[in-house]
Amino acid sequence: MQPPCEVKKRRRSFPQAIRSRKLRRDSRFHYLCGYRATLAHWLTAVRGVSVLSLEKPLGPDAAGQGLTILRQLAAEAPGPDARAETADLTRHLAAAIDALPQQEKVVLSLYYFEELTLREIGAVLEVTESRISQIRTKAILHLRARLQNLTQGAYAPVG
Repeated sequence: MQPPCEVKKRRRSFPQAIRSRKLRRDSRFHYLCGYRATLAHWLTAVRGVSVLSLEKPLGPDAAGQGLTILRQLAAEAPGPDARAETADLTRHLAAAIDALPQQEKVVLSLYYFEELTLREIGAVLEVTESRISQIRTKAILHLRARLQNLTQGAYAPVG
């Protein structure tokens, strides 16, 4: 990795500033302190950063071609159809959750979003832990049924 041009200039000027007798001691001290502060800031900013070439081959793939990071990222990235399907599923899931009874919505939100245990939810709603488990199971079954109804007519019959 090549450092930026400004760092190269400062790196070259640092020994020159030390060797230079033209500068008075205090001005040289302030200059070097400024350089150290800048260097420390730059090193802090780039800590943990590694630069990789997207085109450098990592090794051969199954087809014998050079596998690059760019090809691997492109292969793993979801296509427009997958993104549209995910957005569609999210929209349908939100609609299915809105159609649930209020008590089931509350239990699901406390369990999955607030990450409360069944016992804690039971204490909040003043019902037993087993009743909360029943409500949660019923809500999941309602959601599953709603989403299965969507997929049943989604594909044309083959044959």
